[in-house]
Amino acid sequence: MHLEDLLTTTALSTEVSALPAAPGRIGAWGLFKDKGVATTSIAVDFKNGVLSLVPNTARTADPSAPVLSTRDCKNLAATHLALQSILLPTDIQDLRAFGQEATEQGLSAPAQVISDRLAEMKTALETTREYQRLGAIKGKILDADGTTVITNLLTLFGITQSEANGNLVKFDVSSTDTELLPTAQNVRRYVEKNVPGLTLRGVRALASPGFLDALLANPSVREAYRIYQSQVDARAAFADPKQGALGNFSGGFWFGGVEFVEYGGGIGTTPFIADGEAYAFPVADGAFACFNAPANYNEAVNTLGQPFYAKSEARPLGKGYVIEAQSNPLTLCLYPKALVKLQLQQTTTP
Repeated sequence: MHLEDLLTTTALSTEVSALPAAPGRIGAWGLFKDKGVATTSIAVDFKNGVLSLVPNTARTADPSAPVLSTRDCKNLAATHLALQSILLPTDIQDLRAFGQEATEQGLSAPAQVISDRLAEMKTALETTREYQRLGAIKGKILDADGTTVITNLLTLFGITQSEANGNLVKFDVSSTDTELLPTAQNVRRYVEKNVPGLTLRGVRALASPGFLDALLANPSVREAYRIYQSQVDARAAFADPKQGALGNFSGGFWFGGVEFVEYGGGIGTTPFIADGEAYAFPVADGAFACFNAPANYNEAVNTLGQPFYAKSEARPLGKGYVIEAQSNPLTLCLYPKALVKLQLQQTTTP
């Protein structure tokens, strides 16, 4: 096969989609289902705390239903994530295949070099998509700099994270005598209440290391953790080796009906989750979605979007190729009222 045949849009898009990628912790849970849309933005209707798509109709057709004044309809644009890489003839010429001698048979094939470039770009794109999944859980999707807001679902639809409506819950760790079980149970009940029509599999909270440490310092939580950990160890002894030691275990522990999972890391000096904070969310099919818009390529216009695209074109005078990989996701929580911000309350009473 000629190199030109390997670099067609169809071939490269198929290649980048087939490449294995580490979707990240949130992506591995399978909560965000990919859905292709034929437009670069979608209209969402917010009613009774639930986001739903406004159906697209032909311009000459009658609308499917009137938009009621009680609804809050917004138009949300998909993000555009694109990377480029230059493939020069010297990148392939004389390049020895891994573990082989530099004979004609041992030289690296163009297809392998292309695959390696695509794998690097897909990893970067998938990492960004994971960051957007975290943003959807927090209710605010940020750009790669960690500060620029792309979409703030809470302010967009008038949801205030306050103690009055349950979107903000404080865990009082100011005293070791405080019983935190009722607080965790209230979080679970609030999330359950705000996912009408869904089959809830659980309530999970992504917690900063500082939040988790303070939580485990409470005697009641520490005892619950000890009992839970002993159960985990018992399950590990009988786990299916093909599924790993703990199967699909998320790495957290249950307390008061909420599964707390540590989520560290960050961008530069900015942590993904601020110290002393956590974010609770529903674990249920249909609670989250990732809408994939079509790429900005001629052949992708008005087609259902795919999670990943790749394309190439020859450089002037035939000196190599430009390879591009891109993704155009719109990552949403369809039940933003069910998102709960958790904070530590450490003020001691005089």
